[in-house]
Parts: sequence; structure tokens; C-alpha cells
Amino acid sequence: MDEPGVITGIVCGYRSWIGLAVLLAWGAVCNGADEPMRKTDLNTPGTYRSGQWEYKHIITSPGSRSEGQKGMLFFAGKELTAAATGDYYETPWGKIEWVGEPATLWGVRGWFLRDQNRTGGRELPAPWLAEGCPVVEAMVLTDAETQATGVDKWIVDEVAKLGGKNVAVARSWFIAGTQAETITDTKLNGRLTLRAAAARDASTLTMICDGSKASTEAFERKDGATKVVRKVLGGLSGDVNYYLAFRVIKAAPEWPKPMDLGAESNGKEVVVKDSREIIITLPVERTSGLAWQVKRVQGDSPKGSSVVAVGTPQSVPANDLRTAHTEVLLKVVGTGKTLVELELKRSWETEKKAEKTFEVTLDVPAASKSK
Repeated sequence: MDEPGVITGIVCGYRSWIGLAVLLAWGAVCNGADEPMRKTDLNTPGTYRSGQWEYKHIITSPGSRSEGQKGMLFFAGKELTAAATGDYYETPWGKIEWVGEPATLWGVRGWFLRDQNRTGGRELPAPWLAEGCPVVEAMVLTDAETQATGVDKWIVDEVAKLGGKNVAVARSWFIAGTQAETITDTKLNGRLTLRAAAARDASTLTMICDGSKASTEAFERKDGATKVVRKVLGGLSGDVNYYLAFRVIKAAPEWPKPMDLGAESNGKEVVVKDSREIIITLPVERTSGLAWQVKRVQGDSPKGSSVVAVGTPQSVPANDLRTAHTEVLLKVVGTGKTLVELELKRSWETEKKAEKTFEVTLDVPAASKSK
């Protein structure tokens, strides 16, 4: 899950009013990278990410009489399309609708934020539900002087069992994806992130909490199952309680287990059977500044690769103070052989040769293709 925020792109064409607006907003956007989703302005050209969602707002033919705007929406690395104008998805930034593909070069095309007063159109099925994988919602709450309204009674009761009294909603319900979501990140109290672990067990689902205090939180793999946990972060300003509420929307017991690969698979060809996900887990020295990165995912088919990388490599909590592990998640999207190449290097040393590399060829037969 890439963290919530905005990654601005370079925008040309400031001779137009759109370009001028971009220049005026540039500093505010750059300084607001860690602002909550509700403050994100998708009307400013750039690239926006939250969990497995990604939105791109670009200027086409900048500075010309044909200047226009295009919005592109992605989920888990796959570009989304719609069948009719007005169709929309519920996203972390609100409703984003399909405005169509006009014949002219100018104007707007693709995906854009839906006007709050607009009616009609179809709400499209959530991408994660369409795929059939497990779906868990999460809510973040903190201590408050008075009890907030609108908080479900089961959450209030569970918070009370954990020693809490009154709570406020710090972040409303969101889908816990495979990319880490930042719950908090301050110098005074530390850092806390949350992401969903791969579903490997038939009876339980697991959330990974990482940051200043790492842990895994397991709960029943059953539609409607709930759980509330307390995470305490301490610092110069004293302890701060965060309550994480989980609710299973879709247990998906039929969802196949991921294929797990490690360092022993380096240089080999592996046949992918009965799995829709592949997870490569590799070690890295904590204090080295090195990190595993995806260098290349290249298929042998004219139609593209049989697997795609989902998001960015994610850290795995561990008690070992010297060695950490990184997970690279790949999703099966087709058939054929695909070369996956990873490299271990420091992100700022772009021209320097990698300290280590990892290569594996994944062979996906027709029977394993995701539906």
C-alpha cells in the first residue's frame, strides 16, 4: 500500500489557466504529502496513491490550442475502464466517474471526481470484490473526552474491554490492502502502519502492524467477524492509544493460498500451479540502507506478462535486530513465462550497480490463469 498522499508530476503548459493553477498549487501539494485523503485535491495534475488505488491526472498537448485533461484510474496495477459515461467507483478520495473519450483532442476524458450533486450512473463493483479475494475493512479510533456519535456499539464495547472509555474516529472504514497504510507518523510518538497479510490459513485472516512497535493481529476467517485491538505508542508527549477495529467483509475461503518463494529460487524456473498470487520474501540487513526493488517483470508473450508486480515491496516485521525481510507481491494475470528481476540497492544510488540481484522465471500454465 503505498502511503496516503500525493506524488506530484511535472506539469507543462503554464501559459494556460490550467498551468497557472498548477504552479500556484505546487508548493501546497508538495507540502501536503501526508495529509488525510479528504484533503487531497485530484483536480491538480499529478499522481495520487492510496493502498492499491492509483489515480493519474495529466495535461495533454500542454500549451497548445488542443490542450486537454485526462484522468486514469488503476487498482492493483491494472487500469480500470467503464462501459458507459457516468459509471463510477467509490475510492479513498470519493466517487470517481467515467466522463468518456471525446473525439476532440481538447476537453476532459477518462476518470474525474464526481460532482456531489450529480445523480444517475452506475456504481461499479469494487475491484477487490470482483476478484474474489478476502476483504477486510479497518477503522482507526483514538481516545476522546466524550464519546463520538455514530460509532458502532460493538466497537465501543470492545474498546471498553481494552481499558478505553470514550473514542473519536481518526479514520473511517477503509479496505485494508496489501500495501501498508500509514496510521500515524510523528517524531513525538513514532510510526504505525497497517496492511493485510496474504491469506495462508483456512481459519484465520491476519493484519500486519508495523512501525515503532510491530505485531500481527489474527482473527476469525468468517464473513462478518470482528475484532478490536489497541496499539500504544509512547514518546515525549506521553502514551497515545490507537484502537484498530477490523470487520471481515468477505472471508473468501475458496481463495487459493499464495505461492511462497525465497532466496533458494534465485536463477530457477518455477511452475505456478493453483495460485493467483506469488510472494517472494528476501532478507536484507536493517542498518545497510539497502532495499529490494523490482527492476523488471518481462513476459515472453506478445500479449504481455503472465504476472504483474502489485504495489511496492513491503517490509515484514521481525524480532531480529540485524536482519529484516521484504515481500514482493506478484499477481497472476495471464499465461506463459515471465522473468522477474529484483535488485538490492540504495534508492538514491540510481547509477550504482546493485549489491545483489534475484531472478526467477515464473511459468504459468493455462489452468492457473486468474479469472
